[in-house]
Amino acid sequence: MITQGKKNGKYLKDIAEELGVHLRTVRRALDRGWPGTVGRPSGTSKLDPYKRWIDRRLGEGVWNAVVLYREIQEQGYSGEITLVRDYVRPKRVLRSASRRTVRFETLPGQQMQNDWGEIGTRIGGTVTKVYFSVGDILPGFCRPYRPQTKGKVESGVKYVKKNFLVGGRFRELAHLNEELERWNREDADTRLHGTTGCRPIDRFSEERLTLCPLVKPYLQGLPNTRQVTREGFVNWKGNRYSVPWSWGPVAVRVSRDDRNLILLSAKGEEVRHALLTGETGQCRLDLSHHRLEEKNVPTSPCSAGLPPQYDPRWEKEEVERRDLALYDLLEEEVLR
Repeated sequence: MITQGKKNGKYLKDIAEELGVHLRTVRRALDRGWPGTVGRPSGTSKLDPYKRWIDRRLGEGVWNAVVLYREIQEQGYSGEITLVRDYVRPKRVLRSASRRTVRFETLPGQQMQNDWGEIGTRIGGTVTKVYFSVGDILPGFCRPYRPQTKGKVESGVKYVKKNFLVGGRFRELAHLNEELERWNREDADTRLHGTTGCRPIDRFSEERLTLCPLVKPYLQGLPNTRQVTREGFVNWKGNRYSVPWSWGPVAVRVSRDDRNLILLSAKGEEVRHALLTGETGQCRLDLSHHRLEEKNVPTSPCSAGLPPQYDPRWEKEEVERRDLALYDLLEEEVLR
């Protein structure tokens, strides 16, 4: 097949891709004048039943052999990860080569870097953009668009994206966080780190870090501003959420966490509502917000307890009472 392909004018790279072997193997076969085909001997491989799954995941952007190995293990694969790596390796030529850079290292606990990462993943059947961060202690700005200046955390963000989030499917954000904790505990912290040569969970003791007091969890995204309607509601994502009448038709800050919508007034008053899911057009009403006695009806402080006032320039007059039939006659006259 190699010799015939070469005679037909095929590129060696294409021949190697068709056979599932390395480019060097094709060149070696041509140099030695091997006839026929080169590749695996006839027979089956433990990986054969899972190759279609792997090809599909490669098409979805999952190129990490560890992730693929873990996924097919859950489906019953009993072979070694070497077979997975050997199968994926020749297909990597389809991907762009990574840039080279100089590694920058510090001692354990000497420096901690921070960066935000984002990736689209499936939550509840919908592709949702997920944001995550690796923490920091003392802030210091890096050059924009220069990832090498914070290479440690860049590698960590890439690891989370390619080893955990890529191709993942989650029921909701709470499920994603549960799976992330499990992944940290069972995979990320127990793996043999390629740079340090030891497990991160063993490295933690060398850092001698002091735990900070517990703080509120991060909110998802920056707060937004919404206008309170005259009916005492805030519109968010196609649904309505009530606020107290006393807030009035003013602008409020809106943010959210995993389960709640958080509304903050200019005076610092906070209202939390459980997030509405499903179809739009729903309403979340807290009856305590819209009690009639709390409605602010503008009244004059001078009029309390006094009878209705009138203009003294006008004399009191009796209003003439007319029979309604007179208006019917007037209408007939107008229509003639």
